[in-house]
Amino acid sequence: MNVLPVLMKDGYKVGHKFQYPPGTTGVYSNLTPRNSRRGDGNNEIVFFGLQFFVMEYLLGRFQRDFFDRPRDEVVAAYKRRIDGYLGLDTVDVSHIGALHDLGYLPLRIKALPEGTLVPYGVPVLTIVNTHPAFFWLTNMLETLMSSVLWKASTSATTAFRYRQVFDRYAALTGSPPEFVPWQGHDFSFRGMCGVEDAAISGAAHLLSFTGTDTIPAIDLLGKRERAILAVLAAYPQGRTHRQIALLTGYSAKASTIGAGLSDLRKRGYVTASGTPTITADGRDALGDFEPLPTGPALLAHWRGQLGKRERLILDALLDAYPASMDHANLCEATGYSPDASTVGAGMSLLRGLELVDGWRVSDDFADAIR
Repeated sequence: MNVLPVLMKDGYKVGHKFQYPPGTTGVYSNLTPRNSRRGDGNNEIVFFGLQFFVMEYLLGRFQRDFFDRPRDEVVAAYKRRIDGYLGLDTVDVSHIGALHDLGYLPLRIKALPEGTLVPYGVPVLTIVNTHPAFFWLTNMLETLMSSVLWKASTSATTAFRYRQVFDRYAALTGSPPEFVPWQGHDFSFRGMCGVEDAAISGAAHLLSFTGTDTIPAIDLLGKRERAILAVLAAYPQGRTHRQIALLTGYSAKASTIGAGLSDLRKRGYVTASGTPTITADGRDALGDFEPLPTGPALLAHWRGQLGKRERLILDALLDAYPASMDHANLCEATGYSPDASTVGAGMSLLRGLELVDGWRVSDDFADAIR
């Protein structure tokens, strides 16, 4: 089902943008588990699912199904649905076009580490807009975020409680403790509401247990780790943290690569210290893989991943490399207005991907595409 990402919300949120007080520039929200209805004395949840939500929706579907599609097409699709839902021309849709013009989601999310036990009443994350014109975006995403994170955290918490019970009775009966992780085997796929639901819930279950029949859950949980191992398999001499981030497409400034490397080190798949290097066990665990391209093919790969704005900026900076360019020169080279935020926003994204350092192509990336 290919739903326009800006329509992934409750119907009442369509009019929220117009109900904020005039002059509103920022909305700061949080996601907080309120309480349990079980009344069993357990007062914590296991927080899980945020990285999947960010990668699948904020970075994936919004880019593919909104920003990469023509502006007129997505605005018309939004208007057609809302006109049919609430009546012809009852809702102004210009803010949807403005978001498309911006070219990215101006949001900052801060969160507790996934897998953390969090007491009820304590926020697991906060979210705030970073551009004053898009204050309405923060709470527009509440529905979508909750729909993903509620099931993920609930299943992770349920599995954790079962694991506590299993461990307690294994100790009481003398059962081998090493068998407990396999006793809570997941066979829930066929009872779930589709593949994504099964993968999210199954991955959450695997935080506490080892066995599963839900194969997509393994893919969801292991995507990051497989990407890291694939890079290290392609570079047996090892790669730095930043180089791994560059080659996998994750930001080195986020916790994604660090958390993935930590997990792989615990399993013995990556060397415990020094420059990360794949071990023999790690190579065996990876199995067959298709590494990211190198040289000019890596540039083609990135150009295929980036939006039009970022491609134009990157091409201009590559033409100028090793020299840098200033804002005015970039605007002239790309055709964007120096009075708009377009180039600045594109540069911010490229810096976040670490393809650009300051106002020039990063040396690491320039070396990687040669």
